[in-house]
Amino acid sequence: MNHRIVNGIFAFLLLLVSASASAATDPQVVYERVKTAAATSDMSTYFKYSTAKAKADFEKSYTPAQRASIFKNMGVFFPTTYSILSRKEDKNQIEWNVEGVFANNEKAKGTMKFIWEDGDWKFDRMAFRSK
Repeated sequence: MNHRIVNGIFAFLLLLVSASASAATDPQVVYERVKTAAATSDMSTYFKYSTAKAKADFEKSYTPAQRASIFKNMGVFFPTTYSILSRKEDKNQIEWNVEGVFANNEKAKGTMKFIWEDGDWKFDRMAFRSK
């Protein structure tokens, strides 16, 4: 095979891999995956995109039966839409001050925090208060 074609194919594959890796680590993508997992009671996916500490704290605080019950209604705790008002970022964590709207049309302000862990952004926590 022509050396130029091989180099072109390699460059294209490298571009695809790096593009998909950056999309997977974007905190907004992580939030959408966590929110969808919460809305569908998918604990496995929820914790795949959460920090190890968040998962450990949750498992330590609740029995398996309580966890299942909490996940049945977990989706209501996530804003369906949000706007980032301000950001604090460093190489290991991102915290957003946000304004969000929940499924019941309630508006709230709060924070969302993401931690860089195991080569990816992970959802750590969020807190909201009614507007």
